[in-house]
Amino acid sequence: MVGNMKLKVLKFVVGLIAISITLLFLYTNNLVLPKYLPVGKISNSSVLAEVCDMIITGKKILDGNIPMTPLTPLRNITCQQYLTQNHYIMKPLSKDEAEFPLAYVMVIHKDFDTFERLFRAIYMPQNVYCVHVDEKATSAFKDPVGSLLSCFANAFLASKRESVVYAGLSRLQADLNCLQDLIGSQVPWKYTINTCGQDFPLKTNREIVQYLKGFKGKNITPGVLPPPHIIRRTRYMHLEQKYQLFSFMLWTWIRKMSPPHNLTIYFGSSYVALTREFANFVLQDQRAIDLLGWSKDTYSPDEHFWVTLNRIPEPGSPFPPASDHPPTFGVSHSSILGHRDQPTPFFEPNSLLPINYELPDSSELFHRGGGRRQPPGQHASAGLLHLPLSGLLFRPRRCGSGGRGPLFPRIGRREARECRTSLENAKPTRQPRPLPGRAETISR
Repeated sequence: MVGNMKLKVLKFVVGLIAISITLLFLYTNNLVLPKYLPVGKISNSSVLAEVCDMIITGKKILDGNIPMTPLTPLRNITCQQYLTQNHYIMKPLSKDEAEFPLAYVMVIHKDFDTFERLFRAIYMPQNVYCVHVDEKATSAFKDPVGSLLSCFANAFLASKRESVVYAGLSRLQADLNCLQDLIGSQVPWKYTINTCGQDFPLKTNREIVQYLKGFKGKNITPGVLPPPHIIRRTRYMHLEQKYQLFSFMLWTWIRKMSPPHNLTIYFGSSYVALTREFANFVLQDQRAIDLLGWSKDTYSPDEHFWVTLNRIPEPGSPFPPASDHPPTFGVSHSSILGHRDQPTPFFEPNSLLPINYELPDSSELFHRGGGRRQPPGQHASAGLLHLPLSGLLFRPRRCGSGGRGPLFPRIGRREARECRTSLENAKPTRQPRPLPGRAETISR
């Protein structure tokens, strides 16, 4: 009797495991029926308002209330027809933009529809775009991306692709592969901005250029000394585990050696804006090369790599003690002498964030919060880094391989409700500072 009971339990467990593996296989290989996004009149304000209302009230978006048609990029049409139909901007819109080209690093792995909209939103002919497609992405995703980029002389696929593991070195390496390709570009870009497939711009290209010009050659690499719960990421070894159906980071209790060159490890954002000079420094300086090698078995190295390199002081120059130093938002860079720390206020005169709102528990809303600076001696938590770039791009809580789905249709009901409540309860702490020629407001 007992033996039969054990056998039944064993069969149940085996069956449950088999079902779980099957569902995981279907999900990771994009075999689930795709849900297409609304196109055609997507730019119509009434349609957008209807969709926003659906999200906030918790109604289904894909229930026939809005006409749905699949995207068909370059299917039976020429590149010129595609560019015309989708209203791509094919010449610089201002002298300032023409003289200040940008370079974009785009790391993607799924949801072509979302990527296509992101690319359309940030595309400008004077900029240059490197797109890294995850090596393990399906051909059904890779092929349309390649076809789309073939229509643009200033956009290309990364020359080397990585099989990205979320929070692994491969995620950072994907950025570096594109950075290496962009350094060889003939486009004289001033700053490079890295994005993931679920980003979407909040500002125009001109506003982004104005914002970056305000940093006067400084990098935007926000960061602090690692909080206690983050220290383990670089103190112990973490190993990438890659399998046919899934991948993950394996945590171990094996202690790592100290960082090379006696570097102090900082913790910050994996999404940054870097000058071309700093990009050369990252790829060529021995300290950067050694730090990359040391970071190969750390957890989420992209969250300490950029900010740590950007905090290297000039030899012999005075440098404030790290423990007394507030989060660094803008730091000047010299590819020969190193880096000189010049803390930059969060709200610049030309800040893209029109008003300083104090959002309650912003870590529950988005991956990158915006708000007050941390006072000296305090450290931001992983979800409460206050970044200038948060005014440029909207990013869901998780980005990159293994992150959230498409930006718009998959935003959760709870997130929408929290966002609405937070904006209603937000307390403005100062008057708006609109950019010249355009007054920005925060829409609910």
